[in-house]
Amino acid sequence: METKALLELISGREISDIHFRVGHPPILRRGGRLALAAALKPLSEQSIRRLALGLMNERQRASFGASDEVDFQIASSGVSRYEAKLFRQDGRSALSIRALAQAQAHPSLATPPAKRHWVRLTRVCNDHCSFCLD
Repeated sequence: METKALLELISGREISDIHFRVGHPPILRRGGRLALAAALKPLSEQSIRRLALGLMNERQRASFGASDEVDFQIASSGVSRYEAKLFRQDGRSALSIRALAQAQAHPSLATPPAKRHWVRLTRVCNDHCSFCLD
């Protein structure tokens, strides 16, 4: 599977997550429901790594290309739209991709707190105590 085709598959069908494991068909999350993509063939270890490297940009590839486990973001038109994670599962490579646009915000961010306390961290004390040497 090519990276361009994968990104079109995710964005065109409201798929929020896709998970690849060696020897298993991909698992998709669409509309909050998990589904096995039986129409897509299982990927090999080399195919999963090649797919992950194809999703990385040049700087990510230079920094993390040899890593077995890495989290990175996939930018589309300069805006990060997907989060990807290459990792080992049961001793084999696995790749998870999640659309950030459809990600749920944390419940604590829904309403701001009633009171806010601000603390300014500086190296200068503003108490002006008469006994202090600093």
